[in-house]
Amino acid sequence: MYNMQRAEGKRKMTSELDELNEKALQAEHRSRRGQVSTEYLILLTVSLTLTIILAAIAYQSTYNTQEEHNAYVSRTFLDTVYKQGLNVYMQGGRARTTFTVELPYNINGSFIFYNSSSNELAINTSSAVLVETFDYPFNGTALEQLSHGGYAEIQLQNINGVVTAVIP
Repeated sequence: MYNMQRAEGKRKMTSELDELNEKALQAEHRSRRGQVSTEYLILLTVSLTLTIILAAIAYQSTYNTQEEHNAYVSRTFLDTVYKQGLNVYMQGGRARTTFTVELPYNINGSFIFYNSSSNELAINTSSAVLVETFDYPFNGTALEQLSHGGYAEIQLQNINGVVTAVIP
């Protein structure tokens, strides 16, 4: 009888141990699921942060490139007007020329200014004011009408020794 009680006690202990082991395994499984969820959230947060940082850098780079392009187009405009005007002035008489120039986009309002007292033509971009000083008689008042980006046709003509800009 003693052996039977002992055997039954062993079985009872074994079943209690099995039950405890099962509970421990379930708790460990829940813990692993929680750990996996936490790791996933951490990885998601890091990847989103990196994506936002890279998007901000790309946006800033694009903005800088647009500013550089506008400055380049503006400088080219001033150089072209100056050189074409110098050619007309050097030819003398009633010389004239018509040419097409590119003006920068994304500039609001009036951005070309002609100062007759200093004989300067200026373009106001969002990042700088570019100025061209003419060393020959020049009248660029008509160029102030150009207030949009894109291509524009300009005519320069020598009238009584003064190179005058006309928008045809």
